[in-house]
Amino acid sequence: MTLCEKLYELRKKNSLTQEEFGERMGVSRQAVSKWETGTAMPDTDKLIQIAKFYNITLDSLLNDEADTALQKEEVKSAESTKTAKAVLGTCVMTLSVIFGAVFALGAAFLKSKNAEFTFDITVYIAAAVLIAMFFGGMFLIMKKKGRAVLIAKAAAILIVLTALLAGVIAQIQSGKTYSLSPDKNYLLVLKTDKNGQTDLYRTYYAFVCRQKTQFPYTVAKKPKLQWLTDDICAVTYLSQDGKTHQYVATYGNRGSAISYDDPRSAIYGEWTAEGENTPGWALTANSEGIKLVGGDYSHVFSYSDCIPFGTSAVVLCVRGYPKWTVCIEEQANEISVCKVDTGKTAPLKFIKTSDNAETAEPDTSEEYDGEQIEKNTAEFAKEIYEQKLKPEGFSYEENYDARGHLRADLGNKTDENGNEYSYYLSIYKIDGSKYIYNLLKASNGTYDTETLKSFCFDAQTNQIS
Repeated sequence: MTLCEKLYELRKKNSLTQEEFGERMGVSRQAVSKWETGTAMPDTDKLIQIAKFYNITLDSLLNDEADTALQKEEVKSAESTKTAKAVLGTCVMTLSVIFGAVFALGAAFLKSKNAEFTFDITVYIAAAVLIAMFFGGMFLIMKKKGRAVLIAKAAAILIVLTALLAGVIAQIQSGKTYSLSPDKNYLLVLKTDKNGQTDLYRTYYAFVCRQKTQFPYTVAKKPKLQWLTDDICAVTYLSQDGKTHQYVATYGNRGSAISYDDPRSAIYGEWTAEGENTPGWALTANSEGIKLVGGDYSHVFSYSDCIPFGTSAVVLCVRGYPKWTVCIEEQANEISVCKVDTGKTAPLKFIKTSDNAETAEPDTSEEYDGEQIEKNTAEFAKEIYEQKLKPEGFSYEENYDARGHLRADLGNKTDENGNEYSYYLSIYKIDGSKYIYNLLKASNGTYDTETLKSFCFDAQTNQIS
């Protein structure tokens, strides 16, 4: 390396401009430029000054020692960079293998619990990311660069893109339908197979889901999904025979976790529609059932035709087919009533105008024999319980809650899939000596309930209807 080249390299290494270096040496920028281009040479005094400034010997400045030092430094820097790339590449490859193993174990665990990823594309995206990480780490480690490396990179990119494309195809073919609640807190997931059989899934942390229930009728067309509140979604669909059916997915709770409230008891009283274009609309719930009137429409629904969903929704049916959906709002004095139809519908808002105080506290008068009612109920519930559920053991505990509801705890049972359920008999006084009894199956630790048996009991006549 010539002197002019050394001067240029030393200046660049110290991040100095020609003008800055000239000021340090007491010369102009043009003089420095001439030194570095070889058109002029520094005098002896300046050479000594330059050597002191760069903290090197004059001999190393004038001879090849400086060249050797610079070359050694460059080699050392290159080796350091190569070592860092190798370490980084090894870490990335190791992490990809670890993450892959963890992901595979997680997927296997979900499968063992009859759960799956909410979005089928999740597996393929994870695979694409892990493949990209592995190949990226491998390319950092590789020393030789050439055509083989370019081919390997092209192959890696092709594999990643193929995984993503396969994920998109799998997602399209999954048959899943998604709907996000208005407040963005809940995600409804439906899965329909090629035969029209549809399952509703419950999601956990949005990315994992598990089958909650299967619709009793096959779906002929794409269901209508309508969020009636922030946590209630009505799924309306046509079956293969052209009949309209509905399932109401409820995500919130309007009662307590202890009582597993039946929503039919919560709407007991008189309700009046509010807002424009709702004159004359009213709903009355009493011991006879639920009466809905408005305009030319008037119908009384017996409680056997009122199907509860969770603790917040009731579907009013005629001859087994849904006609109206009643949703209990978060405010206890408000409900929404929506006509069941596959076309466009808008719920009507109702406010409570009358409340029966008899429902607040249990009746302790002499008009009926409370102990006998409870005895009859226990015997009837046990009979149903033993016939339908076939438990290994049977226990019956009862106490009224603060609102006058009675809950009979019928114990727990685990099904063939390892799902644990709790069984309850809930009793609600609706009018005088008349009570509604509901035998419930509840997913353990949740508010999801399934009504196994529902009937009305008259304490005066000792009759079940």
